[in-house]
Amino acid sequence: MPDVPGPFIHIMGIGVNTDHVRTVAKDKLFKPIERIYLIHSPDQTEKRIISKGTKNEKTIEPIKFKKLAETLKKDLEKTGIKVSLVLLSKDGAYRNTKETINEITKIIKKEEKKESFYSSKQFAINVTGGTNMTAVASMIVAGSQQTSAYYVIDERFEENKNLESNLAEIAIPNFKEDARIKDYEMQILKEINKKKFDWPYTPRPENKKKGGKGVGYKVDSSINNSEWISPKSIPGAISLKELQEIMKTKHKERPTTISGRINKMAEKALIRIEPLPYVTPPKGNDQYKYKIYTLSQKEKLIRLTDSGFAHVGNYK
Repeated sequence: MPDVPGPFIHIMGIGVNTDHVRTVAKDKLFKPIERIYLIHSPDQTEKRIISKGTKNEKTIEPIKFKKLAETLKKDLEKTGIKVSLVLLSKDGAYRNTKETINEITKIIKKEEKKESFYSSKQFAINVTGGTNMTAVASMIVAGSQQTSAYYVIDERFEENKNLESNLAEIAIPNFKEDARIKDYEMQILKEINKKKFDWPYTPRPENKKKGGKGVGYKVDSSINNSEWISPKSIPGAISLKELQEIMKTKHKERPTTISGRINKMAEKALIRIEPLPYVTPPKGNDQYKYKIYTLSQKEKLIRLTDSGFAHVGNYK
């Protein structure tokens, strides 16, 4: 049974099959429902081919997810349930958890301001539908925000038709109690969240003739086959050195103090500490100078994890 009597704000991903939503609407658990938020993918624009070149080859027409969501919304509203739609981008629906985490967190922050709110357990996150990424993101938010969560048991199967409830409540470990975010940790998370780490390089060897002008380039083995083999921009990332300088200037914190706190935050999975990619100063002699694309064994890159982003409550 839910930890609180409600009313409940249901948050759920949907795809082609929306039966799990209709099951929630008529089930007795997590009632009364104050509002349902339906998170859905964008419309597909191209046909897809499955098992191409085989006897099982099949062409699938583009799926209009927006229309499916709008139809479901109208059906639910006819029963008196308030419904809001949340549209994800293609990248957010299929390739990463960040956008879904951001959208669910925004919903929670918005609903917390209402008079009917008194507990995070009023948010009932349904992890049944949508894409794999929305399901994973939903569980991350449920843990970081300490909401309620559940899975819908498919009532189309005979053995599930006479259950007392088709909503299986998911026990959410008290991450906030076990790994409570301290004020200074939130301060650090917010500073990292403001930053973006840019890597504008495409590392490749470039030879320079001896005695010629300019410098050559070498690529260290540490950077080969890594994510830094092409240009990228990473939101919520900063070098440890820059972070230490910010914390010293704005918050009067010593660099050694920040280093210790960063290590503790990594243990809590709020951040990741990685070798910093960089280009070395010129090496060699007057006849032949070169720079090296490499990963530093000394300087570190600090990146927010999905959990860190969820605690800050904002994805850029």
